[in-house]
Amino acid sequence: MEHTQRFACIVLPEGNSRLKPLAQTLGNYAHEVRTFAEAHRSQRELIDRVADADCILPMGGTRLDADLLEACPRLRYIGLGATLFHGESSNIDLQTARRRGIVVTGARDYGDIGVAEWVAAVAVKFLKQPHCNGELAGTVCGVVGAGASGSLTARTLAALGAEVHYFSRSRKADLDAAGIHFLELAELLRRCRVVSIHLPRRVHLIGREQLSTLGNDKLLLNTSVGLPVEERALRSWIEQQRNIFAADADGIGELADIARAHPRIEYLDASAGYTRQAEQRLFAQVESRLREFLLADRSTRSSNHSSRSN
Repeated sequence: MEHTQRFACIVLPEGNSRLKPLAQTLGNYAHEVRTFAEAHRSQRELIDRVADADCILPMGGTRLDADLLEACPRLRYIGLGATLFHGESSNIDLQTARRRGIVVTGARDYGDIGVAEWVAAVAVKFLKQPHCNGELAGTVCGVVGAGASGSLTARTLAALGAEVHYFSRSRKADLDAAGIHFLELAELLRRCRVVSIHLPRRVHLIGREQLSTLGNDKLLLNTSVGLPVEERALRSWIEQQRNIFAADADGIGELADIARAHPRIEYLDASAGYTRQAEQRLFAQVESRLREFLLADRSTRSSNHSSRSN
């Protein structure tokens, strides 16, 4: 691209990468853009795909561990086409990346609207069952995890008249100010008829004890990446009268084997947050962060050249 440094090679390593439709545009930022038709079958094959890249644009489920990063001597930039988690939730070895001077970016808040809309829609459907035919207005709802997705879901439910509470590792002053109040997890599960989970990957918070506290004639929704509920306990809970578990393709986890046929599972065979509009927001963020890195890199190289000349 004019006035911008280019990468030698951008790699989209997955066969099913969501960023494939962006490949032509990415050609403005690299001499080569490499995509694949098939999924990699092993970590060794993944390393082979990216070893000569100076830019990798992976998805959130692809593991970029220390061995992979060390096998990429030219790698300067990783642009995650998903939310960038830290700690145990991260799919990238961020400590190795920092040590190697590799810049890592991720996308933010691109799918939250779709998640909040789907939770509200499923909650209304649940409450319109013949045995209750109720309204969302006045229904006590709980949100577990008050990041961007959880906070927007809480606000959406509140805007539709629900009495909404949240549980999070820390209090959220903006939610408290909006009349969406903090409850400890056990109290939230006991009081709320509709509970929506929004947690980082690999966070497991709800087991048999918590599901027992939640009780019967309840709706439990999950759009987290992975299933933060103990599987065997959840399978038992949904067999109880009038309980409904709702999840999208991101959140169904180990219940995928029964999701389509079970009468008390409301399953969306797609990511609730990954709408057409969310896709465009994701593409815009990936491209913008890529461009910003290259412009900053060009400026740094120019400054270094000037210093050496002087």
